[in-house]
Amino acid sequence: MRPYTPTKTTIFFLHTPKTAGRSLIDYLRGIYGPERSFFATGLYHLVRFSVLPPDNVRDLRLISGHFNFGFHEPLFSDFTYFTLLREPVDRIVSFYYYRKRSPQEIDYREINEKKISLEQYVVSGMAKETDNGMVRRISGAGMKPPFGECTDMMLEQAKHNVENYFAVVGLQEMFSESLDLLRRTFGWHELPYRDCNITPDRPARDTLPADTVQLIGKYNKFDQELYQWARERFLRSLC
Repeated sequence: MRPYTPTKTTIFFLHTPKTAGRSLIDYLRGIYGPERSFFATGLYHLVRFSVLPPDNVRDLRLISGHFNFGFHEPLFSDFTYFTLLREPVDRIVSFYYYRKRSPQEIDYREINEKKISLEQYVVSGMAKETDNGMVRRISGAGMKPPFGECTDMMLEQAKHNVENYFAVVGLQEMFSESLDLLRRTFGWHELPYRDCNITPDRPARDTLPADTVQLIGKYNKFDQELYQWARERFLRSLC
């Protein structure tokens, strides 16, 4: 893990979709305020970030968004990352139902007009998030590898990045414990927070057919390995 200096180090929150990131972002806005932080909640914000004056960017202490590892390059030499992970099957189910009910999303109309099921969505390649989205982002490979072509090397790169550049990797399922660890690591004070962006009307994981769980697992085997590995590390950090 990289050393952290509160007055100098810029923190990057690598926010993978549907991992309780929106709940955490509300909390972080209260900690850092608008002068010391940048929150990229969509492609428009990432584009806007790219044209900010470099001196202004270097003064930021928190940068958050749906970006990949490596977003710190080339402006930052004193940086650290943190992220939240989620059990992969549960994350993909939540992601699908979120896209199905969100008119602003690019695949909303196609999902609903063609009545694309969860299973069809996972295998279709419509969204690379359904193909090891967590490993894609944390490894730094992002969405460049074609659908279905994630590799063991990407998984190992993701683990390497976690071990060397991430101060905390928390778990959506243990949000309170993750937030406590983040507070201790970065010296954040306590503020109230609320659950945000919860997907309604989605089935619980334990109600899914076994074939569906196996299908999602097949397309997210590297995410499953990363999640189990990171979960063991997280639980040890609480001891």
